[in-house]
Amino acid sequence: MAVVQNTLIGRASGQVGQTIFQKWKSLNVLRSMPVSVANPNTIAQQTQRNKIILLGTLYREAKSVIDIGTKNYSRRSSPAAIFQKWNLKNGLTSIGAPEWVPNVDTFRFSQGNMGISPITGVSVIGSPGNQGVRVTWSSSYLPVNAQSNDRISLIVIRQLTQQVVIVSTTTRSFGNATALFNDTIGSGELFFISLAFRSFTTPSLSAYTPLVSDNDNGIYIN
Repeated sequence: MAVVQNTLIGRASGQVGQTIFQKWKSLNVLRSMPVSVANPNTIAQQTQRNKIILLGTLYREAKSVIDIGTKNYSRRSSPAAIFQKWNLKNGLTSIGAPEWVPNVDTFRFSQGNMGISPITGVSVIGSPGNQGVRVTWSSSYLPVNAQSNDRISLIVIRQLTQQVVIVSTTTRSFGNATALFNDTIGSGELFFISLAFRSFTTPSLSAYTPLVSDNDNGIYIN
């Protein structure tokens, strides 16, 4: 490694032959180019990369809920980083396009309090080409730290297409909401469903219910 400091010409940059200029500890240095860059692309690496891509997609789709649900923990990390870090390690049990399975017990959209999901029914409504998933829950359910005037954000993930639809109700007393996919939902499709209770008075997540499971495999549409 050679140190290149010349106040007359300023900092050098770019590549010369098999060497390249870089900044190192405030110094302008000249390094040799690596002979080769290792990228074995093993099955384990492919799996990890697929997880990162999937979680990036889910974050963009559910950003409005994740940003609120992680804001108290994001002083040093971004909401996206918190969401990805936790779920890379704990949130996914298997991965593959389009078959991916979140761990319904540990996948998180939020770092808030967890409660038992109050969802009581799931059904498909609408005509082919313009269908949605209707979800009902107990309007009297009040998890830890939830408030009586909370509105609810319904999060529905469609495994087949990796779509995320979020629907916010005006008050928690509605007891039902429909996530429209504007598509034909096939028999046997798998959906993962969560409810986030969001306070009217402060922009925070007062409580959060984890992914609903049916034999730990989500909700199948019959």
